[in-house]
Amino acid sequence: MPYYSLSQIAKALKTYHDLRSVSRTVQVLGYPTRARLYSWIHEEGKVRTRKRKCSYKNTWEHPRNPPANIKLEAIRRCFENGEKVVDVAEGLGYSTACIYKWRRLYLTKGTLALQSCNRKKPRGPLEEGKDDFSSAEVSALNRKVRDLEMEVAILKETLNILKKDPGVDVSALNYLPGLTCPAAYSITT
Repeated sequence: MPYYSLSQIAKALKTYHDLRSVSRTVQVLGYPTRARLYSWIHEEGKVRTRKRKCSYKNTWEHPRNPPANIKLEAIRRCFENGEKVVDVAEGLGYSTACIYKWRRLYLTKGTLALQSCNRKKPRGPLEEGKDDFSSAEVSALNRKVRDLEMEVAILKETLNILKKDPGVDVSALNYLPGLTCPAAYSITT
């Protein structure tokens, strides 16, 4: 069992408190074992605190789905200014996973991907009877729609009959005798 000096123990504990990770401390320093470092932390009286449970309160000051400017600011602070993701996440009140997710969205799809789909403006109440049409207008429009649908059906059926007859040049037909066909409905193939 190797013997560690008090300065080595103090350095290991300081590194641990800076990095907030036992495994990372052992990787950086090369000593001690993780079990030994845990025992030093316990002896020091600073036992690792449990992860703070996030409360999912959806308030105006702290929305569950923050606006894009808050997300961009968090990304800039972490990945441009070099602040620790853990510190930024604690300061904003969101998890580190959220910040990494925002960064991934920003890198793959850009700034528009950071806008929340849930931030739609609420609709106002429907106003009844605002666009009332008289029953005469409605029935006239319904009659006109039926007439136009009938005309289209007749024209399609006539065209199918004419296509079956090999002696008729369909491309020469501009209209059908007896029916008025506007230019928009001209029959050509």
